[in-house]
Amino acid sequence: MRADFADVYTDARAYMVRAMTDDGDSLLLKKPVKPSWVNTPDSCYRTLLYYNKVENMADVVSVNTVLVPSIRKRSDDKPEEVKEDPVKVIGVWKSANGRYLNLDLELMTGKDDGEVVSQMVGIYCDSISTDESGVQHAILSLYHNQNNCPEYYAAEVFLSIPLARIPCLLKPGDDVSLRINTYSGPWQRTFTIAP
Repeated sequence: MRADFADVYTDARAYMVRAMTDDGDSLLLKKPVKPSWVNTPDSCYRTLLYYNKVENMADVVSVNTVLVPSIRKRSDDKPEEVKEDPVKVIGVWKSANGRYLNLDLELMTGKDDGEVVSQMVGIYCDSISTDESGVQHAILSLYHNQNNCPEYYAAEVFLSIPLARIPCLLKPGDDVSLRINTYSGPWQRTFTIAP
């Protein structure tokens, strides 16, 4: 069995019928699937796809949603609206096809008196600069609003940041830095856009 991040496409009935993995494999799904969270026909969903590869087809075992947060300019919001509550970073990597930064995070969560409180995550573009050699540097930050949710246990969350949605046209050699506030303090990593 394989587990891949993938863009999965729906047909006119909103059934998932084909996938493009981050490694560049284009796969038809052996049997169309329709998870309860899928409702848009002729669309694309970002997923973590568990499957067995059979004759260049995907025999789906499970499909989980991956959050694709919007990217906002930090300057568009008032400073008091910007939340950077801590998270745990399990892993961050650039997809093999160069289209996404993938994040594996743990958010602390829980319930008080049966009340469910939703947390919010997103991405801020803090700045974009160009050095004297013409290389662009984009700096992103994780927005996380704990929203007074109790912190009893960790829940794993996957996010994919589409690099094409960064508010500048990135070219090979440019780089993107991602900053995250963690329970251990500030975390930052820089990724170079490959040729």
